[in-house]
Amino acid sequence: MKITYELLNYGLAAAIATSFYVLTEPAPYDVLMFIVAVAFFAFGLKIPLQASVPVFLVGMIVVGNLISIVAANEPLKSVPYFAVTLYLWLTSLFIACVVYNDPLRSLRFIWFGYTSAAIISAAFAYLGYFHIITMPELLENERARGFFEDPNVFAPFLYPVIFFLIVSLETPGNLAKVFKLLGILFISGALFISFSRSAWISLILGFFILLNLRLFAYRSERLIYGLISLSLIIMLLGGGLIAWMMSQENIGLLFEKRAALFQSYDIAQETGRFSIQKRVIGASLWHPFGLGPDNNKFLFERAPHNNYLYILLENGWLSLACFLSFILLTITKGFSVCFSPSRVQPYFAAAFTALIVTLAQSLVIDSIHWRHFYVLVGLVWGVILLYWSSPKKVLRVKYN
Repeated sequence: MKITYELLNYGLAAAIATSFYVLTEPAPYDVLMFIVAVAFFAFGLKIPLQASVPVFLVGMIVVGNLISIVAANEPLKSVPYFAVTLYLWLTSLFIACVVYNDPLRSLRFIWFGYTSAAIISAAFAYLGYFHIITMPELLENERARGFFEDPNVFAPFLYPVIFFLIVSLETPGNLAKVFKLLGILFISGALFISFSRSAWISLILGFFILLNLRLFAYRSERLIYGLISLSLIIMLLGGGLIAWMMSQENIGLLFEKRAALFQSYDIAQETGRFSIQKRVIGASLWHPFGLGPDNNKFLFERAPHNNYLYILLENGWLSLACFLSFILLTITKGFSVCFSPSRVQPYFAAAFTALIVTLAQSLVIDSIHWRHFYVLVGLVWGVILLYWSSPKKVLRVKYN
């Protein structure tokens, strides 16, 4: 059985490693994740009883979706989109169960798969952006997007791995640290040429959140000074990388354009982002049960570019209330884990930080079908359930 679970973990890592490609639905990730999940449950994986509260809240989100489908003008057009949403929530539950049952091993495999996907995605972004290979799908308006539908999805896919590589610098081994620093710079550069303003801000915000979480978790001055030193090195190297990239004429010009606080599509009178958001709030009062999944296009020329308004408009007040409750529960429980030192805590801190900044970024973008969002939810809740049910199982250790 131990060998079987080892093979299943390799399968899980391989499935997550394919998440760099999501130009089609179902994506290769979706198919492989389904196969791996079925195999895990077939070999005895169980849902912990402690998951009843988050599962209930997610279940109510799903109920809100179903009610909105019934209330939709064209219910059949909502079904495929709803099916993907439901499937993604189920993948987060599956990942949480895997982490809960075998925390340290599964976290290592999952992060290995995710890191592989980020490196592959970043590599293709460079190849496309600098026209080393000719693949039009890798670019959008001279912005790198990898194999994603939008640069604003590609960039947020990358920063969780940057956070993971930062916390992995805490482990000994100078040569390994050099490679991890190179990985941080490599992926950060790819994120930069996506020219996603919200992702830039999220990366910076997440870096300082993660730094503070780790500083408060430490019990040793030596480790605190080491972490501060590494953080300064990362900031210096990152600043140097950005300065070099900005010296390239095409990158510098596009940066000046993208660095503006507002773009034309933000402030257009009728079809701008802010105008649409105001209209969405008004429409939600007339459609309290929602328009139905993927049905906002029947009322508005553009999506609201706000995940919370998106849920409100399409799935109604019930789904939004349950989603916000789920997020509030996740954050409150997550912070308690961050301040309880253990061997799984660094892995958790990276996922938790990435989840927080993703939720913040969701104020300016629709993230409802981001595969990596549900991976992060699963990682975070797997560890929360572990602390919730059996603190001794968390493999607590003292920092030296």
